[in-house]
Amino acid sequence: MIDLKDICMDYGMGEAKTRVLDHIELHIKQGEITAIMGPSGSGKTTLLNILGAMDVPTEGTYQFKDCEVSQYGSKQLNEFRKNNIAFVFQKFELIQGYTVRENVELPMRAKNINRKERKEKADEILEQLGIGHLKRKFPGHISGGEQQRCAIARAMASDNDLILADEPTGSLDQATGQEIMKLLKEMNQKGKTVLVVTHDEHIANMTDRIIRLEDGRIVSDERV
Repeated sequence: MIDLKDICMDYGMGEAKTRVLDHIELHIKQGEITAIMGPSGSGKTTLLNILGAMDVPTEGTYQFKDCEVSQYGSKQLNEFRKNNIAFVFQKFELIQGYTVRENVELPMRAKNINRKERKEKADEILEQLGIGHLKRKFPGHISGGEQQRCAIARAMASDNDLILADEPTGSLDQATGQEIMKLLKEMNQKGKTVLVVTHDEHIANMTDRIIRLEDGRIVSDERV
């Protein structure tokens, strides 16, 4: 599904240039659930941003299925993200002025799905995740765990094949974090490919594979 070949990522220029990713080679099969670990500054989030087509690598190639993503311009990248990627973030990244249901509807609005169908699908997903009763509330009026469930519901509503989760349990207590991870695993069991950046060994051990980064390089890649 995903092939990264000789990926490098530099920030800055001249003497101020910093290499954040250094010749990354990585293959991810469709349907895998994988943890990416490493100390702060190791390149985890940069790697996730490249996989999510938020950043374009300085060197190397990124192939997603039959798409040469590393060759895309900005308009093509926008379309690629809309049709292939769903994001789940540590800080939830919900729109505060929208209700829970309106937040879940967002990826469907981007795909021009009609209003009636959007609402029906959003309500169905929210019920599946146990927060249907919160659909008319605003994110600031619900707990962190409930907000993350809303963010996962939004990812489910996109129905995209690749789920990228950047420290999705980092702002939650351990019990709630494990509940959120179980939801991501359920998405994986339904055929979605899931990559999770985490500092938490317990969360990483709930995946099938752990990739560890140090100083922008992959130093280990093990099946759990």
